[in-house]
Amino acid sequence: MATDKEETYQIKNQEQADLLTDPIGLTILVAMEKGEWISAEKIAQEIDEDKNMVLDYLLRMSEAEMVISKKTDQNILFNKKAQYYSLGQIFNDIPQNVDNHWVFGLIQHLSSDFKDLLELLKDYDDIDKALEDNQYFGKKSLFLGIQKIYLDQEDLENFREEINAVISKYRDKSRQNEDTREFETALFTKPYLPAIYKIKEQQQKNS
Repeated sequence: MATDKEETYQIKNQEQADLLTDPIGLTILVAMEKGEWISAEKIAQEIDEDKNMVLDYLLRMSEAEMVISKKTDQNILFNKKAQYYSLGQIFNDIPQNVDNHWVFGLIQHLSSDFKDLLELLKDYDDIDKALEDNQYFGKKSLFLGIQKIYLDQEDLENFREEINAVISKYRDKSRQNEDTREFETALFTKPYLPAIYKIKEQQQKNS
């Protein structure tokens, strides 16, 4: 299995972060598979967006060195540089105009998807029935787990590697298998702020 470093592209600057967390940009990258050359037209069909807009995003991503592009006799094809894209140190760089911060792009991406899902399901009273009619697997298709875990610095690195291994296991199943459905998964791990407040408070008392 490839290493975490080989599978992950670390975002290097604000331009790349903006493209990654833009709702359309993120949707385009999710639709792509590393190792698979694909046209803007094919991606546009898959995500139901305008072909010219998708091409514009891909060209900007290519110029920003986030994807690879090549010209053929009839088209321009694109390929992901890595299976995963990580914001890395961009986490630390909050711009002065916080309205443009990457987190708002991620939230907008998620909210847009759920809005589309609700539109799809609006004529149903039963979520299980609605999802199954649209060839998904009932409520189990919608999973959100929020809980606290306890990690030291070594645990944190191991945790990342374990998550990547699990994702790789299921990602490698054939997209052409008629028994599988495509899912988009997002795992967000952050320090628990109340615990940080307690540490800060104790530090102030000790000083």
